[in-house]
Amino acid sequence: MKKTFLLKTMLLLCALVTWGNVWAEDYSLTPNQSSTGSSATSYITTLTEFTHNGIKWKMNQWNPKSLQVKTNQASPSSEFRFYNTSAFPGKITKVVIKFSALTLSSTSNTGFMFVGGTSEVSSTTGGTAGTWNSTNKTITWEPNESDNFTYFAFYQNGKVATGTNNLASSDAIVVTYSTAAPTKVATPTISGDENFLTSTDVTIACGTDGAAIQYSTDDGANWNNYSAPFALTETTTVKAKATKSGLTDSDEASKTFTKVVPMTVSEAITAINALASNGTIANQYVRGVVSTAGSISSGAVTYFISDDGATTNQLQVYLGKNTDGADFTNETNLELGDEVIVFGTLKNYKGTTPEFDSGSQVVSRTTKTAPTFSLDKSEATLDAYTHETVDVALTTNTDGDITCESSNPDVATVALKSAGVYTITAQTEGSATITIMSATSATYKPAIATVSVTVADARADAGISFAENEVELTWGDAFAGQALTNANSVDVTYSSTDEDVATVTSTGVVTVKKTGSTTIKATFTGNATYKAAVASYTLTINKAVAGLSYAQTAFDVMLNDNTFEAPALINPNGLTVTYSSNNEAVALVGDTTGEIVLETGSEGTVKITASFVGNDNFKSGSAYYTVTVIDPTVKGCKYNPYTVAEVNTGDYSGVNYVKGYIVGFFSGKDSNASLSGNSNLALSDSPEEISGTKTIALQLPSGSLRDTWNIDDNNVIGMEILVKGNITGYFTGKTGVKSPAEITAVSVPVSISAAGWATYCSEYALDFTGVTELTAYTATKVGDVVKFNKVTGKVPANTGLLVSGTTANVPVAASADAVTNILEGVTAETVKTAETVFVLKQGANGLGFYKNTNDFTVRANSAYLPATAVADARAFIALDDEATGISNLTSALSKGEGVVYDLSGRRVVTPTKGLYIVNGKKVFVK
Repeated sequence: MKKTFLLKTMLLLCALVTWGNVWAEDYSLTPNQSSTGSSATSYITTLTEFTHNGIKWKMNQWNPKSLQVKTNQASPSSEFRFYNTSAFPGKITKVVIKFSALTLSSTSNTGFMFVGGTSEVSSTTGGTAGTWNSTNKTITWEPNESDNFTYFAFYQNGKVATGTNNLASSDAIVVTYSTAAPTKVATPTISGDENFLTSTDVTIACGTDGAAIQYSTDDGANWNNYSAPFALTETTTVKAKATKSGLTDSDEASKTFTKVVPMTVSEAITAINALASNGTIANQYVRGVVSTAGSISSGAVTYFISDDGATTNQLQVYLGKNTDGADFTNETNLELGDEVIVFGTLKNYKGTTPEFDSGSQVVSRTTKTAPTFSLDKSEATLDAYTHETVDVALTTNTDGDITCESSNPDVATVALKSAGVYTITAQTEGSATITIMSATSATYKPAIATVSVTVADARADAGISFAENEVELTWGDAFAGQALTNANSVDVTYSSTDEDVATVTSTGVVTVKKTGSTTIKATFTGNATYKAAVASYTLTINKAVAGLSYAQTAFDVMLNDNTFEAPALINPNGLTVTYSSNNEAVALVGDTTGEIVLETGSEGTVKITASFVGNDNFKSGSAYYTVTVIDPTVKGCKYNPYTVAEVNTGDYSGVNYVKGYIVGFFSGKDSNASLSGNSNLALSDSPEEISGTKTIALQLPSGSLRDTWNIDDNNVIGMEILVKGNITGYFTGKTGVKSPAEITAVSVPVSISAAGWATYCSEYALDFTGVTELTAYTATKVGDVVKFNKVTGKVPANTGLLVSGTTANVPVAASADAVTNILEGVTAETVKTAETVFVLKQGANGLGFYKNTNDFTVRANSAYLPATAVADARAFIALDDEATGISNLTSALSKGEGVVYDLSGRRVVTPTKGLYIVNGKKVFVK
């Protein structure tokens, strides 16, 4: 319910009271909403300020629920204030509040309190009680005559009611106040539209009854007696004054009324375009012609206006309203061609759309006559191949400019042939709408007439196409173009829209020039049999990656070791790179050569980066490696690690390097625990030592390190490792290594069977230089002989080997060059089908490689000879002289060409199969 505040004058008394010559006034304030119940409310809406007889008064609410009386209300909840805000003197003499029905307790009288003062009352304490009249249901408060109260506040305080009552709409609050008689005529008030388009009526009033009013429209040069409103048609300043016998003349009032000249649409758009995005200009008038009419939505219409009614250079009127802000009610309230003046706020909507913001209104509207406007044809069908034409005649009486256009000039065009006659010409197959239109004129609305045109082509399709609409490549990819499907063998012309990216020959062969995008087209111009056609595809060439890398990205170098050389940069595209060092205190690098010089006496880590800035065909890219220079004299560094025995002394702590052999695992945190489990490695200085007093525990935290070095999954027993971790008290009373940061293999155990031979394969590169306990061999095929070749240096990881001697640890190498070898190694159990491999074993022909006759499981970390590498029908391959000192005994030896002994030293005349001694060497008889 809309809350209003009804104010009416109950009584105007002319009387003399004790305060001299005064005017006594009663104001009755009527509640406008009421209800019942313990939580009911009654409202008197805030009235900010009002004037009566030249005296300004103000009434407002203190509490939103306004005046109400509730059962057992213990604290103030209902208040309002009334006070004089005028410069004239005045004071409150009486207040009466009347209820329809209210029963109060015997002590309730103190519950209604009034506070008065000579300034705005803000306190609700220290007041006096009103007088309750139970018969009239009224509360009356009359200040002492000596109280010059121009303000008062009323409030409810305490338990005042045995029942609930609110002020009803029939009730009232009557305030009586008195003021001294005025001595000066009130200043006149001048009313009217300050801004007007054609004219405005001016009204002048004076608050002093019986005063005579005069006005001037020429800055006081001439004064006229005012008796009735008068009209202004030009910008004018109106002045007014008032007189009354016995009173001082009023002050002079002045107000300027301005005749508005609306902007044109072009001027409005220029002003809007100068604004920032969503900037506005308020209170603007614009004159224009409705060029696009919209539909009604909730009483508002979005439409466009322009200076001439054309649909170019338009100003949008967004959700505009009708005259005086009223709703549009009918589509005819606004029509094309109407000349309108619109008032509202101009806005640069999102920086893209000039518009009147929502809420604008039509100030004036002039509707023009619709002209006669018709064509003698409304549709036409034309032939494309012959470019058939047709003329249409226009009948009209408009004096506006006439234009013509085609919705699709590729299908049909239109041009003026002669006065009132237009020629339509077919171009290609399809549909188009031909529009003849007239602009708004001084007399007529705009008009429009159309012809629907269908252009037919009876010729067959040319039938040319490419398989792909888009081809995306990377620079360097081979591409010579797509093949054109051309079933009818029509003549086509090839073209590229950007020949800087790619060119195309007359036969469709594409040559890529650089990265970018182009469209390759095959164009057929058409003939009497086939329609014109274009087949095309978009060719995009993306930049390639630089492809820079290093095979190894981290190097450790001992202090003052000048033998280190920079690794070779892998630069497959031959790009120009520059090199940089991020720590020149450790190493310098040639910016174009990449040569590195380690500074003498400098420890630390340096990062060497090779950078390519990018070009038309390759993206920018970089590659880097790090070099860490380590002082080998520092105990606990990578090149001078602690031994297990040194750690066991308990004299060392902190993060350091430790080297030892893996001899088992500790299952718990007990130095005497069994060497089993998977969370704590047992390290020793000897691969055979497993005593708890000569081992230390190495923690294996869950994660990648435990996965790699877990005895349950990997054969790591006997491996020599280098560990970087925290030397600290780990097991009870025992030092160990916790939280390892890295674990690297130093050497791996190579086991030899009791027969003195085995095959082997490691996941690490190995270095056999200086290894004396065992000998390793690779294998090659020389003619019909499988030859075993002694390894004297390094072999890459996963190399299959034949080994002899005794079990020993072989050092791990950082890397190794590839070797020629037909032995193939495996690091995990691998099943081979029958007749596919030769495996080392003791068989009927003695020790050698036998072809598997059934499916065979090759054990982990061993090797075999593929049958395909041997490539003959043999089932057995013996070990040759160079590798073993064992050779095949020929039939000549059985004929006395040499002395043959068995292994017990007895001479044998006719040897059978087996091992023998001939001329001091072991031989084998097949």
